[in-house]
Amino acid sequence: MKYAICVVPEDQAVGEVLGMFSRERLAELFQMPVAVPAALAEPAEPEEIMLVLPHKWQNAPDATAKLDCGPTCVAMAVWGMTHNRPTVDEISAVAEKRKGWGTTFTQLDDALRHYGLDGIHERPLRIAGIKRHLDEGRPVILLLSCGRLPKRYTSQFTTFKGAHFVLAVGYDDEQIFVHDPLNKQGANVSFFFHEIDFAMAQSGGRNLPYQGMSIVKR
Repeated sequence: MKYAICVVPEDQAVGEVLGMFSRERLAELFQMPVAVPAALAEPAEPEEIMLVLPHKWQNAPDATAKLDCGPTCVAMAVWGMTHNRPTVDEISAVAEKRKGWGTTFTQLDDALRHYGLDGIHERPLRIAGIKRHLDEGRPVILLLSCGRLPKRYTSQFTTFKGAHFVLAVGYDDEQIFVHDPLNKQGANVSFFFHEIDFAMAQSGGRNLPYQGMSIVKR
């Protein structure tokens, strides 16, 4: 076993002295692997994943039905993951969406399958699961309560407080990024983890909490 002796003046800390040398130089001097104190180690790169998908607005000219946030989320995925370019109204027709009603996850999966994608419904789906899907390149449709999103955000464009679908497209160390179909400027909107968790905990009506659908290519 090899030992290395480093004489440190009384008025200097060991970390201060080691900090004068690069990791490679220390390894060369000591002829052994060198563990650098955590305080001197290079800072870790921020964790961030962002999928490149188009944002679509559920009140655009090609989306004439009401409560079509679900089909609009499907449109974002289909446009971003396939060569198909359906309108939101066409997706609503494929999903057999009833006029004046929202859509179910089953209907959204039917529409995704029609355009060559698969939707995998998951409950409960929490922040760790959303991040896992995004790590693997799968956007995630999230069911949440629009009324439980932060008012600093919703007060800018809507008074709607009911159940709502958004498409999760990324995350960093603190936030989830979503495409919000209800907001015309809703691309890559960021919410803190606890804000998404809070909004998914109660989406309204008879909807069960913490539901989502990851989207994969066949």
